[in-house]
Amino acid sequence: MVLTLLMAGSCHPLGLEGEPCAEAPCAAGLTCVDDVCSYVEPEPPPPPPCESDEQCVLDGTADGRVCTDGVCGYADCIFDLQCGVRICDDGQCADRHPCFSEEDCEAGQLCSDGVCRTACVLDDQCALLGGVLQVCVEGECRQRCLGDFMCLGGICEENVCLDPQCAVDEDCPPGDFYCDGGRCVAFTPCAEDDDCFDPSFLCNELGRCEERPLCDIDAECGADRCVDRHCRPAVPCAADDCGDGLECVAGRCVETLGCRSSADCTGGDVCDGGRCVDPPAAASPAAVVVATPQGVCPGACELVLLVGEAVQVRAQGFDADGRPVPGPVAPVTTMTNSSAATVTTLTADAAGDFTVAFADTMLTAHVRARPAGALVVIAVDGGSGAPVVGAEVFVGTALAGTTSADGMLAVAALAPDEDTLAVRSADGRGVALVGALAGAPDRLRVPLGTVVDQGSAAGFRATVNGTGDELGDTGVSLAFPAATSAAAATPAALFGPPFAAAIGLPLIGDLPTALPAAVMLDGTVPVVGFQDVKPEALMTAPAGPGPVLAFEGRYDQQLLFSIAFGADPMELALDLAAQTEGMDALADGAGLLEAAPLVVDGDAADGVEDVDGDGDVTELVPDYAGFPAISLSPTASPSLRVGLRASSPPAGANPRAFAVCGAEAGLFLPLGVSSLYGTAEGSRGEQLLALAPAAALEGAPRRCAVHAVYFSDALVSFAQVAGELGPLMEVGELLAPPEGAFLIEDVPAVGRTSVVIPGGAAADLVRVRVFDGGTTWEVLGVGGDVTLPEVIAPLVLFESSVLAIDGDPFAAFSAPAGSIERSARAVATAR
Repeated sequence: MVLTLLMAGSCHPLGLEGEPCAEAPCAAGLTCVDDVCSYVEPEPPPPPPCESDEQCVLDGTADGRVCTDGVCGYADCIFDLQCGVRICDDGQCADRHPCFSEEDCEAGQLCSDGVCRTACVLDDQCALLGGVLQVCVEGECRQRCLGDFMCLGGICEENVCLDPQCAVDEDCPPGDFYCDGGRCVAFTPCAEDDDCFDPSFLCNELGRCEERPLCDIDAECGADRCVDRHCRPAVPCAADDCGDGLECVAGRCVETLGCRSSADCTGGDVCDGGRCVDPPAAASPAAVVVATPQGVCPGACELVLLVGEAVQVRAQGFDADGRPVPGPVAPVTTMTNSSAATVTTLTADAAGDFTVAFADTMLTAHVRARPAGALVVIAVDGGSGAPVVGAEVFVGTALAGTTSADGMLAVAALAPDEDTLAVRSADGRGVALVGALAGAPDRLRVPLGTVVDQGSAAGFRATVNGTGDELGDTGVSLAFPAATSAAAATPAALFGPPFAAAIGLPLIGDLPTALPAAVMLDGTVPVVGFQDVKPEALMTAPAGPGPVLAFEGRYDQQLLFSIAFGADPMELALDLAAQTEGMDALADGAGLLEAAPLVVDGDAADGVEDVDGDGDVTELVPDYAGFPAISLSPTASPSLRVGLRASSPPAGANPRAFAVCGAEAGLFLPLGVSSLYGTAEGSRGEQLLALAPAAALEGAPRRCAVHAVYFSDALVSFAQVAGELGPLMEVGELLAPPEGAFLIEDVPAVGRTSVVIPGGAAADLVRVRVFDGGTTWEVLGVGGDVTLPEVIAPLVLFESSVLAIDGDPFAAFSAPAGSIERSARAVATAR
């Protein structure tokens, strides 16, 4: 018995946990580690081999699990949605561990949205392109954003998505706070608008001061007005029924400008930028632009007159920078003349050839005694105004003769039923007037078409600077050239052709876009930062003085995104035309522009290969690199409110039309642009906000034109109105282009040809252009379809137009006037 007890107390064949193992092996389940029996966690059994993700079920689901090289594991991820019922944690799907606070999570984790997640320290630890699309905020990866719309129930603060501060008012601190879109916002209690102390706020139905809707232009405010970028109440009006100091423009009572013209001033003052001031001192011009009824000189520099006729010529002086200068430009000539402001009336008292000098610009007036006869036909070049020698004149079916060295032919007598005149030059230019002889005019001037130089171009390069005090991540600038007329100041002419550009966006990269030549664009977006998308305007312009109208403004990031995802440069042009109302503006100059030959786009001569980015490096383009470069800094707000009442654009055109108002100072100088939808007769029209003209434009006539915008260059429609830029200018109807016009032979008689004009019956005048194999004819007829003179046997009809004319449709041909298009109220053309 004693021996048994001794053996039990001294014999220990197996080592227990924590006991030395040098003299005895460890018990089962223990391992000798550093001479001590220890428990060691066994290696997990190898995962079962797999062939598909569906075989990787763990805890009852295969969500977030993948089979890789026959082994199941957790999938890489960016979003929780990629992991099914699991979560995306630190770039890999992980099991979901619910929590209420950090105490429920392991060390290094935080409780986010009720789930334990690994806390981040640096931006680059975030799975979604760390530092680019996600950032680390207080240990949690947060998405970058541009606005609340990107935050899926959260709010965007300083370009980072954060949890909303509130869902209802009660979530906000006590006192004058309310919940607005997930944010707690302080408010001022009120009983009426005056309690809000700021006219940009109103008192709402809850008794809280609320910010009025934001805006850039009046059109965004309905019946209200945009003031300090907020929609503020405006007094509606339907006539001139506003109070003192107010006028009715586009259905709103607005403050009256100090003056619209010098007629509003007293005491000899003149109107300068909307204010009555002392007349500026006359300045010696560096260049003078002279406009005859035929057009702008140089070019239209000759006049053919009969003794006793008088003609008005306009002359505007410009400085070396291309800006108009004050003071009349008196002619030097022996012709009888009188001048008032920019208008000189030349009277043909005696026969002879007279030189009329406006500084360095020279006109030649060919004055002749009227030859005897019932009708005098005067054939002139449609571009220069020079007499056309040797042109055949047909009256009815008979050849009446050819024009003399003076471009004239006297027709002795006219048959009572004869009403057709046709003139054909030796070089293949022809004009026919159908119905022009009715009423027995005693003279008709026939301007024959001219060839326009297509091998050269003048222009400028412009950059536009901001004032530095504007808000907004997107900068937009515009630089518009002058035009030869309001009719020529189309959106295509003022905005120019499209140029390729690219806008960089987060995650997406560079998006190609097309921007009109006149547009400059820059922007700042998260991640990408600042980008100068298109820093310069590359514009063509008429040769000579180069007046420029510039605009500049800044907007939020959404505009940059809208442009990036937009498709049509003309839609953008119409958008920006409307936005000019809220931009800073400047009327300046680009110098005295000279035409230069076109260059091959792929050559180094234009400064860059494929300057417009259209992929064609063989085309001829203007020598942009040789154009003068200018820098402009607009600072003034457009203040001249013009009301324009025009019809809606014709069917098939863009719902918005392009409107431009300006001064006819030899050239047409734009002062303001906009886009219009058209209004009903009896309304107060729509508003165009323009720069008030400078005193240097005193006496220069004002004119506005509204152009329909089509997707094809083959269709044109515009209407125009002259007069002071007032609160209501009646532009009238935009005519529908006569698409589908066609020739029909042997109508109205065998051997005759008629042109059928769809919808042309309501027009005052119809114009068609046809080619008969040797001559290009311009044929004009009164209303309806046109029967061509027998002398014309057309092979092809390539253009038809309808025109609205005030008064006698052929009045422009019986006086020293210019083209019929200049005097038309409205013109629509289909090519």
